[in-house]
Amino acid sequence: VEEICYQGCTPGYWKIKSNTKDHCWCPEYYANPLLTQVYDAAALAAIPHVSSRKEKNSAGFTEETLDNALDFKAGGDLEGAVRKLLRHGTAALLNACTLNGGGNYPEDADLIIADINAALASQKIAIIDNLKNTYGCWNEGLPCTIDANCRDKEPPLDPPVLYCEDG
Repeated sequence: VEEICYQGCTPGYWKIKSNTKDHCWCPEYYANPLLTQVYDAAALAAIPHVSSRKEKNSAGFTEETLDNALDFKAGGDLEGAVRKLLRHGTAALLNACTLNGGGNYPEDADLIIADINAALASQKIAIIDNLKNTYGCWNEGLPCTIDANCRDKEPPLDPPVLYCEDG
């Protein structure tokens, strides 16, 4: 039985990499699409928006990009919960489609998108936070196996054991 060594990089890693000319995002998202081109546009548009947030765009989630999501700050309301989910969910998406050609992250890209869409559609902070916490645990706790030049590096010989709690 082959043991899978899951890997994951933080939202900060992907944000830094997006600011370089030769970033290592997978081809599907290399052009930095709008969130509405990746996630459910109707669910994103339905999230109440507070224009006083300090993000670059005050039009809500419909005009934000994946790169913007990696830098989202949060609050304690529904919009803040969504911002936290989109930050870690976008990192999870990039991890799933990029690391060693995909397959070395606990979920694949299609499932991540489906889970994010379901959480957004629920408009329930507890559901959104639970999913964000799962992605946050994986993104922050798994070894990042891409170096600063976007080359795969060997995973650690003794990978960490993660205990990500549900809700």
